[in-house]
Amino acid sequence: MRFAPGRRVQSITGIALGAVLFVAVVLLADALLVGARVDLTEDGLYTLSEETRGIVEEIDEPIELTLYFSNDAAEGVPFVRQYAQRVRELLEEYAALSGGRIEVHTVDPKPLTEARERAEEHGLEPVPAGTGDNARLFLGLVATNSTDGVEVIEFFEPERERFLEYDISSLVWSLMNPDPPVVGVMSRLDITESYNPSTREPIPAWAVIDRIKEFAEIREVDTPTTGIDPDIDVLMLVHPRDYRERTLYAVDQYLTHGGRAAVFIDPVADTASGPTRDHPDGRVSASDPGSLLEAWGVDVTLDHAVADPRNGLVVSTGEGRQTVHPGLLGITRQGLATDDVITATVERVVFGSPGVITNGDGGLDIKPLVQAAPSAGVLPAERFVSLDDPAELARGLKPLERPLTVAARLQGDLRSAWPEGPPADGEPPAAGHRAAAADPANMVLFADTDVLSDRLWVSERRQGQQRVREAFAGNGDMVANAVENLLGSDALIGIRGAGTSARPFTRVEKLEQEAANQYREKEREVREALEETEERLEQLRSGREEGEGGVILSEQQQSELEAQRERRNQLRSELREVRQRLDARIEALGDRLRLLNIVAVPGVVALAALLVFGIRRRRRRRRAGAAA
Repeated sequence: MRFAPGRRVQSITGIALGAVLFVAVVLLADALLVGARVDLTEDGLYTLSEETRGIVEEIDEPIELTLYFSNDAAEGVPFVRQYAQRVRELLEEYAALSGGRIEVHTVDPKPLTEARERAEEHGLEPVPAGTGDNARLFLGLVATNSTDGVEVIEFFEPERERFLEYDISSLVWSLMNPDPPVVGVMSRLDITESYNPSTREPIPAWAVIDRIKEFAEIREVDTPTTGIDPDIDVLMLVHPRDYRERTLYAVDQYLTHGGRAAVFIDPVADTASGPTRDHPDGRVSASDPGSLLEAWGVDVTLDHAVADPRNGLVVSTGEGRQTVHPGLLGITRQGLATDDVITATVERVVFGSPGVITNGDGGLDIKPLVQAAPSAGVLPAERFVSLDDPAELARGLKPLERPLTVAARLQGDLRSAWPEGPPADGEPPAAGHRAAAADPANMVLFADTDVLSDRLWVSERRQGQQRVREAFAGNGDMVANAVENLLGSDALIGIRGAGTSARPFTRVEKLEQEAANQYREKEREVREALEETEERLEQLRSGREEGEGGVILSEQQQSELEAQRERRNQLRSELREVRQRLDARIEALGDRLRLLNIVAVPGVVALAALLVFGIRRRRRRRRAGAAA
């Protein structure tokens, strides 16, 4: 079929016009849609939160973000390479949002290069990844500004992907606020460095205080007091007890004027409880925060403490034997909030006879951070003092069959415990008395003080003239995370954990879990039967009689022995078959998925192409017929 000359010219003109239109659309889109992005991920992985947007908008000087990534070293570590791409793309989102105030660069710190030297100078921490030149893999970030400020993320751990936005925003915020933050400590316990007058030697601070000193200045708040220095960014209120009303009022007004606090109260403060001259049989030292809790709208059991024999720590008694201490709770991932930066990366914490946090009348919102298991119950606080045998706590303990909150975030509208004005011995702050906070309050409440003590999370040993502390629980990290989080801006505190880029095959995982459960159940049945069979075989062997040719079996014993051996082999074969059948189901599902990817999807595309081709061909024939 031939086209008439006029139609050929029309076709060429149409193609030329189409090309011109395409170029025009591209140029127009490039001019009008600068920075436009569409996030099609399920969890909005590349959509920055409103809190982060607020932080970026406050940037008043250029910031340079340099991502150090060992591209060659990651060749054999695909999940790290994928995560590095995720980090790089999120950093580009920050740059796009900043309007030119943030520049992002990616550098490969290869061996014997200036980039490697700069990475090491900034303290980036590589991880082992192969041999030779690729033995060390860098994936860290260095942030700098025009005033020589430097902040560093030593290594982006894939396990913290949910908090990737929080970590980067925290880095930017710290660069914008270079002055070291101040943490005030008001405590009835000797948690800061003190002095022993009898030995004339200093008593070191608790390990958790040394942990906080890594990122903040520690300032002790003497009591009694009529006011708390507003320069204190976060107040650690530990075991408030026997405080005068003016001191509690000072805490109250510090909070209503926008201060933040990490509060530790306890029904049984072990480090302050025990035998005394006036109480040789033991005395309970419970915290007494006065009317503060009521004003916050929070209840804490200060006359009862939590115990859990199923999750108690194993301790050594005075007689040298070991026993479970129901009052020392080992709380693992199941009891920790996975969507909060304070506890998300902590594996295990230990609490000592904590109280239970519940909602009171109105007041602040409670968001659980740490919860004791449903197997836990509560006992009168007196039962935890001067224990000869910790196992006694299990007697009469009834599980409450629900999680018990022992640490929580407190957020919301805060009212003063003295709405009418200061108490008789109190003094209003320089900014005046406030009956309520102007902005939402941010606090973290722990219903335990022993969680801070060294004995519940670190062991100590001597190495030459130095004391070396080794953590066996995550108490220090949890408390440090809480304080560091409170030191950030309101926007930073508001950034929550996001999703992850990993998209597992949930159907396959479900099948694998089902397979594992069925296999374990069948394995248990088979092993029980095997044990019975082995036991019977042993009985048959021991029942053999002595003969001229040695040990012999009766005809009946020989027959049963063979039957038991055959049963044993059959049981083992059944166990293998269960595993094979379940593996086959998973493999079949994998084959179907592969077939879908290889054949079905391209087939749909090919079918669509044929359909379009057929429609166009029919139209062409109609036009040719009409022209004829």
